[in-house]
Amino acid sequence: SEGPVPIPTFQSFRHNIRPSERLTPLSEQMDEMQNAILEGDGTIMNPDETIVPKPDFSPDEQIRSYINGYRYRLFDIVAMDYDALKFALGRKDFNKLIDDYIETVPSTNFNVARYTVRFPDFVKEHASPFAHELSILETELVQIADAPETTVLRPEDLAALDPDKFMEFKLSPRKALKLFAFSYPVNEFYDAFLGGQEPKIPEKRASFLAIFRHEDSLWRLDLEEREYIVLSSLFAGVPVGEALSAAIPEDEDGEDLMASVQGWFGKWMNNGLLAKAA
Repeated sequence: SEGPVPIPTFQSFRHNIRPSERLTPLSEQMDEMQNAILEGDGTIMNPDETIVPKPDFSPDEQIRSYINGYRYRLFDIVAMDYDALKFALGRKDFNKLIDDYIETVPSTNFNVARYTVRFPDFVKEHASPFAHELSILETELVQIADAPETTVLRPEDLAALDPDKFMEFKLSPRKALKLFAFSYPVNEFYDAFLGGQEPKIPEKRASFLAIFRHEDSLWRLDLEEREYIVLSSLFAGVPVGEALSAAIPEDEDGEDLMASVQGWFGKWMNNGLLAKAA
């Protein structure tokens, strides 16, 4: 035996392209390669005419490796962010959902981590309403990790405000924070899944949630409905007094009202939901 046949090496894809009878710009060749990968059709490149064959690795097999590699990479990118959704749908349906997403939605961002941003919209069209909301939660938990940092509001930052001034004050959210009004108890399901349970798909029941990053950790905070309404108003630039008036009936007991409001503000301050004014 003469031993293994040495496989030729190429510095890049450019060095693996056959010389053509006509001068083809590199940009055109790259466009053809990209189209072949996105369409999953290697014949777009005319591989037998444009790719140098290698021992035991034909031109068609070479472009097929790029076509498959693109899909394998995107599949892994999506799958790693949706463990709860995979559990809710089952592995088979989950895998098919990702495969269909990859074939329908091309990667268009230099940051591959952004590829999942459009995934919830796809889930909405191809899975249940609960699966859609669960995909929103898991998507945002990943994306919020990259949001800019902001300085948290401290009690001492409000010390100079008298009650009247405080009611006129505008509070801002941390940039790494989002509020959600769900039709299903999504966070309850997600929390049970993370805890090692096997939760059943829940019945429709409204739930309200804040997700945010504080001190380099991601947090999920359940909210009351009125609390969510007040926070939404505040984060839209409405002064404190107006936000409270819009969410709370005038005939509500004063003591109960104050207890609720004090509890909310204490909760927001302790958890770092609010940003210090610039």
